[in-house]
Parts: sequence; structure tokens; C-alpha cells
Amino acid sequence: TKIFRSLCIEASDGHTTTGLIYTRPELRGRPSIIWLHGGPGMQYYLGWPTDYGSCIHHAFHQLLVQRGYSVLYLNYRGSTGYGVEHQQGNYLKLGVAEPADIAGAARFLSSLPQVSSKRLCVAGRSYGGFAALSALARLPRMLRLGLGCAGVGDLSSSLDESGLDFW
Repeated sequence: TKIFRSLCIEASDGHTTTGLIYTRPELRGRPSIIWLHGGPGMQYYLGWPTDYGSCIHHAFHQLLVQRGYSVLYLNYRGSTGYGVEHQQGNYLKLGVAEPADIAGAARFLSSLPQVSSKRLCVAGRSYGGFAALSALARLPRMLRLGLGCAGVGDLSSSLDESGLDFW
């Protein structure tokens, strides 16, 4: 049995995205975390991350898997490495496009026997924290817990201060 694998996920609006999952197939009905990277112009890939922050989170996620959690790293719309259409899939739709991808990830996880559909969490850092909070607000019946680490809580205020007008 494989503890780690890559996968394709269909979002609730039909868009396809990718992810990496760490899970223990021998367990049943356990909690699960959908983890979102920062950026949004980043991606999760096979192998150990090279930046310090991701290494710390990756090690923590390994501990969670050892304790029986499943962790799904989601390359939501806006992630790099999957073509221009995917990378620009959240332009002018920040906090709107990503929840569809997260809903697809939640449905995928809920289909696994080792995951309890009543114990799903979404979490992320930086932009992933903002996307996690947005998904928690938009998908309250699907997600039970959300965590935004250093995420933006007021996107419009932050964009006004940044001078970025293309988002």
C-alpha cells in the first residue's frame, strides 16, 4: 500500500487540478487536511520542498500522517507548472475560483474509506491562508475547520495598499 501519491482532482465546476496525498490506507474514518500553498504562483511537487517554511510544514504534515491524519496538498487555480490557463484561472476571481477546487478535493477525500467526510479541514499559509478562509466561508457544510497561517483577512484593503491592479 502506498502512503503517498499524486492525483488529478475534478473541481465542482468541472476544472481539473492536481494534488499530492499522504494517507494511511489501513485506517478508517480519520480526519483529513487540505493544505494550500502560498503564492498563489507556487506549486507542490514530488520531493522534499526547498524553502524553509515549506520544510517545516512538510515535516509537521508527516507527523500528522503518522498520527492517522490524511493530508492533501492541492495545486489550486493560480498554481504554476500546469499551463497559463491554470495559472491565470483565478485572475479577477480571487477567493472565488479556489473554493471550487477545494470542494473537488473535499469530495475526493470523502470518497476514501480512511477519511471521515465529517472531519475535513482546509488550511494554508500566506495566500493559501486567504484561500482557506474563503473556502471555509463558501463551503460551510463541507468543511469543519479552517486555518489561515499569515493569510490576508481583508483582500480588498490589502490590494488597495499594494498597488496591484491586475488581481
